[in-house]
Amino acid sequence: MLITSNTRFEGEFVNTRCFTTDVSELIESEAARRESEERLAATYEAATIGIAEADAQGRLLRVNDALCGMLGRSREELLTMTFFDYTDEGDREEDAALYARQLSGDLDAYILRKRAIKALFADRKAANHLGWRHFDVRTAHHEHPRIRKTMPDEVAERKHFGHWECDLIQFRKMFGKAN
Repeated sequence: MLITSNTRFEGEFVNTRCFTTDVSELIESEAARRESEERLAATYEAATIGIAEADAQGRLLRVNDALCGMLGRSREELLTMTFFDYTDEGDREEDAALYARQLSGDLDAYILRKRAIKALFADRKAANHLGWRHFDVRTAHHEHPRIRKTMPDEVAERKHFGHWECDLIQFRKMFGKAN
């Protein structure tokens, strides 16, 4: 219960009013929302695939532990970067073009194989190509600017055997041509 009151004075005390409101449903729905957010956060962090969310400029807003490990960088360091910062220079133009199409609403999703750069040493003075990564990029329609979610997946072996082509065919069957 929520009880509020107010008092009226007109030179002297006139009256007071008390209002009682049942807020049980509000409290229960807030608890359910918090529990749902906690489960989502736990799932996000427990995922074995790297997940990042970025704003319209590509600045990383949220990353999980798996992505930090894949890129050899701390969460704090990644949150100062854009996704272009860990994308090989030769792949940036294609990624930027697809991302621009996604932001404009032309694409809800795209799949991109690109080379990602991993920091090799703790002092970050050396970097190396991590190799080919498979990025499944989707738009999260949200009240804030569109957010990019990326889920890198190791594809060095799959690329060698051509399995990524099967994934692309399956994606197109489910979602249509993305790019």
